[in-house]
Amino acid sequence: MKTINARTRAAARFAAFCTLFAASTAGAAEDLDFSGSIDTSYASVFGAEDAPEYSYGLEQYANLRLKANIGERGTVFVAANIIAASGEAAADIEPFVVGKNYAAAIEVERLYYRIESDTMDMETGLMRMAFGFGQAWSPSDFLSPKNPLLPDARPRGVLGAAVSTYPTDTVKFKAFALSGADSLDAEGNGAVFGATADAHGEHASVQGLYAFEAPTDVDDRGINYAGLSLKLEAEAGFVLDALFSLNADDPNGIEGLQATIGADYSFLNGDLYALLEYLYNGWGGVDTADRSGIEDNTNYLYGAFTYRFSDYTNATISCVASIDDRSFSPYLELSHEPFQGMTVSLSGRIPVGSSFGENGELGPEKTKSRALITAKVRLRF
Repeated sequence: MKTINARTRAAARFAAFCTLFAASTAGAAEDLDFSGSIDTSYASVFGAEDAPEYSYGLEQYANLRLKANIGERGTVFVAANIIAASGEAAADIEPFVVGKNYAAAIEVERLYYRIESDTMDMETGLMRMAFGFGQAWSPSDFLSPKNPLLPDARPRGVLGAAVSTYPTDTVKFKAFALSGADSLDAEGNGAVFGATADAHGEHASVQGLYAFEAPTDVDDRGINYAGLSLKLEAEAGFVLDALFSLNADDPNGIEGLQATIGADYSFLNGDLYALLEYLYNGWGGVDTADRSGIEDNTNYLYGAFTYRFSDYTNATISCVASIDDRSFSPYLELSHEPFQGMTVSLSGRIPVGSSFGENGELGPEKTKSRALITAKVRLRF
């Protein structure tokens, strides 16, 4: 008999919890909402350098969400990802079962509750803590930043608590405290404390952010973060999003700045949507790759066009480019909705090397890929 390991037991407990939660709240909650999506995807990878010349990845992925209203002021949120994969797709997960034909994993994505009043609300648990208005990149969103190279990635949650107040209908203040990055650390190293202030007008929004990351073994005096994000709607949409990090042990000047500026606009009666965004990547003393998916260079550019052929069919072409080494990564996606709740898509990405004779950060030498083609079917319920 095979021994059931700790991950298997944890996964089984979580699955049982979801079942009990749904059953117990069905009668007690005023409103229970169960929703989610399930994806089937097949990827073909044409390798470069020391990677296999050809490899595949097959994945079945489900995102399940539960929401229950408790009384007049409480709401409970639970979400989990369930994955079965083989090939390259299995290498990208941390499985609790590895066996013949497939590897499987369960990830707790959200697990928190919210208590609301007329002028204040409180949230605690594993939740999404989002900052800033950037679309391709969002430096202010330093806890779980966007990565345009992974457009389908779901943002990770963080474990902590937050309290928000609403002095007016258009102003919001939030204070938060979060656990450190090392979940096994029991001394509070790397814990994050901070606050934000938001104001929204008819055509403009602004958000200010301050956060402090407690000292760790690497940063003896901690890291201070100060962010500012602006959004303006005036025919076109404009956004400025910036975050400055100050490591007290190693002050880094302008290298501590990461900032993006962008614009988006719709043409042809809304059928053609265009987005252009520039990123300055300083991040002295901070692991950039964990923040935004890029690491080597200072200046990046992102452009995207989405054309709507009909209410059911779209095409998107986009490109991430490193201005410094002239490597870039173009991406094309075609999607169609055969009926409501079902979407089929075909996408491809081709890393392209540098004109300087070096491969570049986004080229095949670094990514170990000459092309990636993915077919996906998504069902939403």
